[in-house]
Amino acid sequence: MNKPTELEIVEDLKLVAYASQTGLEQSTTTPLVSAFSPIFAEARKVLAEATGVAESVKDATCVSEIKKARACRLAIRKVRLSGEAVRKAQKANALAYGKAVDGFYNILDADLAPVEKALQDAEDTAERAEIARKDAIEAGRKTAMAPYVSDVALYAVRDMTNAAFSALLIGVKTAKEQADAATAKAEAERIDREKAEATERERIRQENERLRQEAIAREAASKTEREAAEKKLAEERAESARKQREIEAKAELERKEAAAKAAKERAEAEAKAKAEREKIEASARAEKEAREQAELEAKKLRELAAKQAEEREEIKRKAAAEAKKAAQAPDKQKIMAFAQTVRELKFPVLKTNGSLEAEVSVQIEKFAAWIETKAEKL
Repeated sequence: MNKPTELEIVEDLKLVAYASQTGLEQSTTTPLVSAFSPIFAEARKVLAEATGVAESVKDATCVSEIKKARACRLAIRKVRLSGEAVRKAQKANALAYGKAVDGFYNILDADLAPVEKALQDAEDTAERAEIARKDAIEAGRKTAMAPYVSDVALYAVRDMTNAAFSALLIGVKTAKEQADAATAKAEAERIDREKAEATERERIRQENERLRQEAIAREAASKTEREAAEKKLAEERAESARKQREIEAKAELERKEAAAKAAKERAEAEAKAKAEREKIEASARAEKEAREQAELEAKKLRELAAKQAEEREEIKRKAAAEAKKAAQAPDKQKIMAFAQTVRELKFPVLKTNGSLEAEVSVQIEKFAAWIETKAEKL
């Protein structure tokens, strides 16, 4: 075998360097380097021979140059096809190796997977039981809240403590009862107003009927008086023509006055009926406004109950976070906080012996300072 030239050695080192960058084991890349090295060596030769050939062809008269270009192209193609054959052969081995690896693993997985799954199911027994328990608690709590809220999904009751849920249930129940009471009160008031309005309308109808009958009676009486006067006037006509004219004038005057009086009474009755109707309509408008106000108040109560529930949950979350934070604090920080708590103790106000308060305050401060001294030594 010919000794490799300096160029071939450099190129082989480049192949080795690339092989180290593939992430594969050296035992895997070494056969690849060995398989492709001869192809790369041959490629360098044909590339060296083709250097400047393509540039030498200026036009169609460069016959020899064109022939050389063809020869170089065919030589390069031959090397390329040889490299393609090596690639296919090496890749076929890799695919077969990959299938073999998968087969070995599949045998192992077939033995292990069923047992692992069974063990996982056994391991998850307690977790499933806990989930079932929480599901039951959540369902029961939502059932308990359903009569009092429009949408139980708005309340995160699954992980609440019993005390927190009891407080929430009492809150929504109270809000619902208050809203129902307000609605029932408004409905009762509406019914009472409708009854009163119906009674008043009946009274007005009866009053109008009485006034109408009285007007008819007065008209009949006036007619009777007029007819009697006319009859009397006819009987007395012979006595005196002047007296007859006076009697007729008097009778006509009485008729007009009676008609005017009847017209006046009818106008007064109609005005009174109109006023009563306007009063009823005003009462109906007031009743509608009161009902709308009651519905608005009920809505506000429901919104207030929901907001209070959210605020209570937020207070509980903050208290839990503070408690957790305090529990995780260093001992020195905890003792310092306790000293501050001692310092903030308030002495009761006494009616007598005011000096005792000052003495106790001094002792409290000394005690707090002593605690802080001990904490500093930790």
